[in-house]
Amino acid sequence: MSIPRPTLPIFTSVLGVLGIAGGVYNFVSPAEGAKGFGLTPASKTPPTAHSKAFEHAFILVHGIRNVGVGLTTVGLVLFWQFSPLCRASPQAALAVRQCLGISLAAGTVVGLGDAWIIKRFSDAEGVETEAREVAVIQSAGHAVTAVAIAGLGLTYLLV
Repeated sequence: MSIPRPTLPIFTSVLGVLGIAGGVYNFVSPAEGAKGFGLTPASKTPPTAHSKAFEHAFILVHGIRNVGVGLTTVGLVLFWQFSPLCRASPQAALAVRQCLGISLAAGTVVGLGDAWIIKRFSDAEGVETEAREVAVIQSAGHAVTAVAIAGLGLTYLLV
């Protein structure tokens, strides 16, 4: 079974744009971005200025990571699809496609790592019930997304 040619770049571009959008969302709404990621701050204790600054900085680090990875993914797809070099040279197009596959396959480590870390957070002693429930759901979501990204990366490498 072969995948239609436009399907891979479109799906991969959507994946990259979602990464960029998620990263930007973390800058626009850090607290909601953290919760959407699976990490909900404690609500029962009054936060200190230090803890608020730490949480804000931490989620911005996550946001910039997503923007960077998304830009890399979209950039590679655009170069592969539209650069004169890749249009003129099948070897160059194949090399860029394989770089995209390596990038996605390696990125699976990030998704699986996120799932594992958030699951550990959900299992930690003292985590509030709502935060635990959000973390369990988001941990599973990260794992499923990582598997999809791995499949996409392997498709670029093997098909």
